[in-house]
Amino acid sequence: DVTEQKQAEERLRSNEAILSQVFDESLSMMAILRGPDLAFERANSKYIDLLGGRSILGLPAAEALPELKEQGFI
Repeated sequence: DVTEQKQAEERLRSNEAILSQVFDESLSMMAILRGPDLAFERANSKYIDLLGGRSILGLPAAEALPELKEQGFI
């Protein structure tokens, strides 16, 4: 039924918005990295503040945080 599908899609959008808000407003530093290069897909403001405001989204962890190489994380 088309109505049920539209309702399910609306619930999904609503849930995504809630999760996004929780992520963004969290008091903890949070980031989501994906793929074999660990590219930054998302980072909340606390995480960005920790990095001094660096632009990291879309960058692989090794490029976004070159200091990690010497620490053995990458």
